[in-house]
Amino acid sequence: MVKNKIFIRKKQIISSFYLRSKKQGASYKEKKSKLQGTRN
Repeated sequence: MVKNKIFIRKKQIISSFYLRSKKQGASYKEKKSKLQGTRN
């Protein structure tokens, strides 16, 4: 039981971290494209 709880907790942390990094990557790409758009 305890091991299972720890495993679930790890999974949640990893998934939340992954989603956060994904969001940051998307916003970074958007900023980059916006900068390129203003340059052209």
